[in-house]
Amino acid sequence: MTRFSNRALLALVGAALLFSHPTHAQNGETVLQNGDFSAKTQGWILPAPTKAQTETVSVVGAPALAPPTALRLNITPVAGEKPWNVILRQTLGVGFKSGQKLRMSAWMRSPQNLKALAFVETGAPDYLKSLEKEVALSSDWRLYEFDGQAKKDANAGEVSLGFHLGYGVGTVELTGVTLSRDGETTTVGASATAPVSLLQNGDFSAPLEGSWNGAGTLPLAPQRVEGGGPNGKPFVRIPVASNLDSKSWDARFGAAKTVVPINAGDLIAVRFWARSPQNLRVAGVFQSSAAPFDKVISRPVTLSSDWKEYRLFGVAKSALEAGGSNFEFHLAYGTGTVEIAHVRVENFGAIPQAAVEAQVGPQSVDFWGGQVPNDAWKKAAFERIEKHRKADVKIRVVDKNGKPVRGAKVKLAQTRQKFRWGSAVVAGRLIDNSPDNLRYQSEVARLFNTVVFENDLKWDNRNPRKDEQALEALKWLRARNIQARGHTLVWGSRRNLPPEVAAVWDEPEKLREMVRGHVREQVARYKGQLYVWDAVNEAVTNTELWEKLGWDEFANVFKIAKEVDPGVRLAYNDYNISNENQNPLAHQAQRRRVAELVKMLQTKGAPLDIYGDQAHFGTPLTTPARMIEIWNEAAKLGLSIEITEFDAGISDDKMHGDYVRDALIAAFSVPQIESFVLWGFWEGSHWRAHEGGAMFRRDWSKRPAQNAFEQLVLREWKTNLTLLTDASGVVQTRGFLGDYRVQIGEGARQKLVPLKLDANGARLQIAF
Repeated sequence: MTRFSNRALLALVGAALLFSHPTHAQNGETVLQNGDFSAKTQGWILPAPTKAQTETVSVVGAPALAPPTALRLNITPVAGEKPWNVILRQTLGVGFKSGQKLRMSAWMRSPQNLKALAFVETGAPDYLKSLEKEVALSSDWRLYEFDGQAKKDANAGEVSLGFHLGYGVGTVELTGVTLSRDGETTTVGASATAPVSLLQNGDFSAPLEGSWNGAGTLPLAPQRVEGGGPNGKPFVRIPVASNLDSKSWDARFGAAKTVVPINAGDLIAVRFWARSPQNLRVAGVFQSSAAPFDKVISRPVTLSSDWKEYRLFGVAKSALEAGGSNFEFHLAYGTGTVEIAHVRVENFGAIPQAAVEAQVGPQSVDFWGGQVPNDAWKKAAFERIEKHRKADVKIRVVDKNGKPVRGAKVKLAQTRQKFRWGSAVVAGRLIDNSPDNLRYQSEVARLFNTVVFENDLKWDNRNPRKDEQALEALKWLRARNIQARGHTLVWGSRRNLPPEVAAVWDEPEKLREMVRGHVREQVARYKGQLYVWDAVNEAVTNTELWEKLGWDEFANVFKIAKEVDPGVRLAYNDYNISNENQNPLAHQAQRRRVAELVKMLQTKGAPLDIYGDQAHFGTPLTTPARMIEIWNEAAKLGLSIEITEFDAGISDDKMHGDYVRDALIAAFSVPQIESFVLWGFWEGSHWRAHEGGAMFRRDWSKRPAQNAFEQLVLREWKTNLTLLTDASGVVQTRGFLGDYRVQIGEGARQKLVPLKLDANGARLQIAF
């Protein structure tokens, strides 16, 4: 039989085998089946038994990322024959386009250092090779990669992949064979070709027991299904039944703890296939396996009804020892079914995310949770801004005889906006003269009329100089007419309280007096220097103190603070209010509980002035239209509203800029909202810098969000006008509420007059 007829016969047999086990192939994904030989030799065409004996074996001595099974070939080629006479191959059920980039990879070894030639070729008589690379194999397991480019168009069943192995007598073992198409051959920066697997049984080829388990307060019964997943592989079907009070982590499907350590700065990549007929959401979570369960990755995605691969990335902020981390899915986002297949969790080391994305594909970012936002809400928002944030100004200029002055130049320069625009700051940065801190100070003075100390006034702050620094920073702020919020008097979780409180935890009366004493002392120390205190922080979830002392003590914090400083306003501050898209059911429940606490405070006569919405956003994002609905509902409680800790963890610059801009517009359009405070603005001092939460980059260059902030807050929403009086000596306009300097005339002959514009408008007559 000729070489051609042998190959043609092999191609026909391979095609028959392949189509009896259909592959799920898409551009950019692996396009062959059973590359890990977990289904033994299914889909592969083997060498003749006289030239190679084959068996599937367990992988021994390979890095953790190699699959657990391999194909062993004991090769005995006939002397004088060409290497292609011992051939392992698979015919592919996908076509190729001319010019399409290809990457083939495989884990291989040979104790005798035999050679192997990897190829991708057409099955026609010319056997046109789009990829052909010969390598001498190491005696240890090693990942080999081969790049190529399709030489011509080819249909499904016309292309095969494989290895020529007839180079000598000995043994070759291989596994993890992949072929990817379309642009997965270019890396950016450091190499991302040898990740370390952190997961066992991620393909669910083995039973779940011992490697995966269900957990949480909601019943969970994951079921392994033998076939029907991508590439016909096994998958797990998980019925989910959430309720209004469910947290996403109340239903968890998790893998065993990792058995390898992770270094700070390592990039962790999670890839999985999933679908949900109800388009439910799941969150992929890679975290430390002990409290406080610090998250490396925690990102929800809304599933399609069809199988789709999702990719999530994160950087370890600290080292995690072997057994100190784990991966799990959080599933309590609704009611329905979630199906999951082919889960991979890998450590790529300390390399840029772009390098990994270039190899495995871009991160899956579910910006809107399946929603399709639009700008229809903006017209009404701008109308409300015009109505509620501005008022009429009428200025009449007369001479010394009281007669109108026509054509007088009148300049209105707004010196302070009534609406509070602010940021969290670090007291120490406001009083230190390092180059970065001097720049920090200049931006605070330029951008904001309000600040809040991020951690300096918290009870558990361990800095022995905290009060000294805070008082010095307050002097700096007063000199620049910047007001300050106090954050926070009491945070009711034991872990957020100082050690001396824990020491009397089981002595309620001592504990009560310690809390009351702290409130009195702290409010007295800063009396007259803060316009508001966050009297209590996050009492929906931080309940230990109130459960210990009784909820009357929750109200007493407000009463004591007001007794000590009658002029200070008091706020209740909480999270998961307007960022509903993270987990709508859980956030609705939390928002309802916040409203109940506010009503309880009001019933108990607590002097509560402000409803504080922290407004920490992450993907999926709440639409601006929905934010407005939530804030309007909160306004029914009869309190002023402050946005107290805004940030948006979005690494995409354009998306971050657009979202911050729209959040500013939405908040400014709600009449009951009095302030909008960022929780930090510079990447060099921002708790969510690694998530894309800052407005300035580390080098102080501006992200689009900062440009949007300045355009709106410093220009469009700040009134600066020059007008000429009419025949009656009058100028009339509308201006944004706040303080103004009115200048009549210019040069040597001018007059400066202060003006305060409130919701009732302002009328002023100036003799000039």
